[in-house]
Amino acid sequence: MKPWSAVVIAAVLAPVLGLFTGGSEAAASCAFSPEQIRGSFANAPVVFVGTVVATSNGDREATVKVESIWRGPDLLTYVRISGTPEPGGHTDVDRTYQAGKRYLFVPVNSSSPFQDNNCTATQLYTTALASQAPSEARPAQPGGDPSPPRPNLPWIAIGVLMLLVTLGLAGWRLRPRGQS
Repeated sequence: MKPWSAVVIAAVLAPVLGLFTGGSEAAASCAFSPEQIRGSFANAPVVFVGTVVATSNGDREATVKVESIWRGPDLLTYVRISGTPEPGGHTDVDRTYQAGKRYLFVPVNSSSPFQDNNCTATQLYTTALASQAPSEARPAQPGGDPSPPRPNLPWIAIGVLMLLVTLGLAGWRLRPRGQS
């Protein structure tokens, strides 16, 4: 067996074996009981209620219209939130959002763009949660950008351009030598 063939075999088998080994423990350890949820509000840097007005990146990034701030600093009416620690890839803790749905957001940081994931207490807003609203809850301040998050179009264009240049150079090098 040639040395490089072992590398090729390993590269092919690694993803296949990953399908059978299961996910990481992070997904299982992120569940919250109702008692833990109430406690997590007290420790969170910011807690707010808002409606998702637009999503992007596979519904893992959202533009949110803030309706009520339960905890933390004043916020603008429109904020951005990312439900993944890796915007360029997928992880076991990615959170997705649905446009038009109302959520209680409990992100890990206190300013937009907010960082969120499946290990936070962020959840769909319910009447049971509404009953837990603090008396000092306040509305958002006017402002923010209501447009949906923009994809990385410049980077995508650069990638496509590089691919085309590479294919053109490969075709030029592989052409028969008798042609000009």
